[in-house]
Amino acid sequence: SEAIAALGAPAPYTPSRLRPTLSIGLGTGVGQSLRIGFEGFAWFNVTGDGALETVTTAMLGARLYPIPTGGLYVRAGGGFGRYGQDLMDDYCDCSYPLEQEFGLAWAVGAGYEVPVGNGLWLGPSVEMVRMDVTGPGGYRERVLNFGLTLTFDGHD
Repeated sequence: SEAIAALGAPAPYTPSRLRPTLSIGLGTGVGQSLRIGFEGFAWFNVTGDGALETVTTAMLGARLYPIPTGGLYVRAGGGFGRYGQDLMDDYCDCSYPLEQEFGLAWAVGAGYEVPVGNGLWLGPSVEMVRMDVTGPGGYRERVLNFGLTLTFDGHD
């Protein structure tokens, strides 16, 4: 669910909009208790006029496993984000931005992994991704994400 709020305003976030998300990451393990890597995240919505509205982030993130042999982890990440509305042009088979804004982004979350094969885990996750757009008319984007993670680490 995606919502926005004005920077520094005491008012709450706008009503949430439920749309699909997609996350992907690539990283490495540091011992048995920590994984670090690069992550990409996207929340997307096709608007009534055919534009694609997105909240996307690129972050450096980490997963910490408090009990290395258990499946529970907590995660955090930080990087950059973009809010955009892009229109697809059928003439050139390309897209161009109708609106775009950039800001610092961060995420926190947790999950639980269950082994389903050699080096493969599956499990539920929850996270909050936030992006702050500063300047005149600045605002906060917040996406609450409940999902299913698939983790592969290439080890037995």
